[in-house]
Amino acid sequence: FNDLCFEVHYILCVRNPLSVAHSLYTRNKFPIYKGALLWLSYNAAIANALSNEDVLLIDYDRFLHAPIDHLNNIACTFKLHVDEEKVSEFTHSFLEGGLRHAQFTLNDVKGHVDISSDVGECYERLLKSESGKLTTINAIANYVTQHHKRIHNEFTLLDGIEMSVSDY
Repeated sequence: FNDLCFEVHYILCVRNPLSVAHSLYTRNKFPIYKGALLWLSYNAAIANALSNEDVLLIDYDRFLHAPIDHLNNIACTFKLHVDEEKVSEFTHSFLEGGLRHAQFTLNDVKGHVDISSDVGECYERLLKSESGKLTTINAIANYVTQHHKRIHNEFTLLDGIEMSVSDY
């Protein structure tokens, strides 16, 4: 984007990994452990790609609870005009209770027997980075880099188990 002279802004909306895992279980019958590791994989990739960028981090559940406040904060942060009519339409037509099938806390994630401690640690670091202001998300990128071997081994083990089951 720099070569094209675009001013780029990043917004990362983070959903609770247990909520994601629960949705993947409901939709695809993925085990909770696998869904949580997929959450980690995707969020780690995002964090690594954006580790040197300013990011506006938004918690998905908090956004759904107070969308107008968050949309106004986004507009203020990026110096955008707020069209109150479109904000109202968005919050009443697009956002609905059905978007949230399950709601869990950080303690639910950290205390869940099927969720890796790495998932809980990364989620906690992301939540701590959510300030309503532009921030860097180096904390999760650094954590994933430091613990890459163990996290990679968890994925490898899961893949091996799935391949064994499918061959059976």
